[in-house]
Amino acid sequence: MTAFSTIVRAFAVAMVAAGGCHAFLGLSADRILDAGLPVSILKLASLDSQNRFYGAMFGVAGAVLWVAAGNLERYDTILRILLCGGVLAGVLRLVSIAWVGWPSPLVIALMVIELCGTPLLLVWYAHVRKARR
Repeated sequence: MTAFSTIVRAFAVAMVAAGGCHAFLGLSADRILDAGLPVSILKLASLDSQNRFYGAMFGVAGAVLWVAAGNLERYDTILRILLCGGVLAGVLRLVSIAWVGWPSPLVIALMVIELCGTPLLLVWYAHVRKARR
């Protein structure tokens, strides 16, 4: 396995773990992120349901990323879509900052990874693809 695949798989593990945390803890996971949620919010069924849903989907995206990293040629398009999705997620965090304000430092760190780390992975992957040809 290449260094690129290993790094992508590390991202995949982090995504599965974060997704699992949200899927199993619901809104309590956002308290870990220091989202500043009052305890009363934790009992809102619709918000809890949405959080668990997004957690499951994030975890599944991480699992797909894991599989794609194991066979770059076969899952080339899927890998590029997932990495572009990571960049989009970071951009949407900027939209949130513009509309709502600054999140917790941990969420800012996640945004930096999405806006810096994911584009670097895309560039690295372009070099990996070029070298394979």
